[in-house]
Amino acid sequence: MDSVRTAGVLALVVVVATSGCIGFVTGEEALVYEANEASVSEDSVSTTGYERTLSEELVVNRTVSDRRVEVRNHYARYEKYDDIAEETTGVLAVVSTHRVDVFGHTTNPYANMSYAGILANVTADYDTAFGDLGDARFVENESATVLGEDTRVGVFATNTTFGGEEVEIKLYVTRVQHGDDVVLAIGGHPTKLPAGEQELIAMLEGIEHDAGENATASERVAPSDASSSLAARPLR
Repeated sequence: MDSVRTAGVLALVVVVATSGCIGFVTGEEALVYEANEASVSEDSVSTTGYERTLSEELVVNRTVSDRRVEVRNHYARYEKYDDIAEETTGVLAVVSTHRVDVFGHTTNPYANMSYAGILANVTADYDTAFGDLGDARFVENESATVLGEDTRVGVFATNTTFGGEEVEIKLYVTRVQHGDDVVLAIGGHPTKLPAGEQELIAMLEGIEHDAGENATASERVAPSDASSSLAARPLR
């Protein structure tokens, strides 16, 4: 999976280096791409017993040939906690990231990345609470209606530390290109709790995201004091 993550880094660097913003090219301004926030509807959260435990904007700042680039992503984490068992029984991570169009082509590496690659990158870059998923193995494909689209859901399985103990878990990975953004979701539950699958599918189908246009290329200009620090990972 390391090679997949490396490819993601290189692809994003090429994207921002070839985007046509004059201020960016001259080094006077940062080129900014910002995603719209993705979340899960209150009805789905209430019905499944999940709750949102984290919501944040994550900004990646890069220096490309002495030029500043800023990518703003949104991340939300939902968890289900069993008060009787006193353990976490489900987690869902939702990420929205701008698709980054260059000459009419979507060039964000997540847009065409394999589901195994998405699993590796998202769990490495974000605090998903899943633990190490390096040995996750593909099981099967399922489907769900996400943001109005019939969407493939990749199912994986692995052993990890979940809720403070070593357990086998099932993971559900999906991706939808919606508006100007790529929306990613990874859910997981212990395999000993089969009801967790129905709840996670319901959460996936409850994802909400504004498909309205993000800022145009001419508007993607950061303030003069925008940070130019290097980021270690492709989209975080």
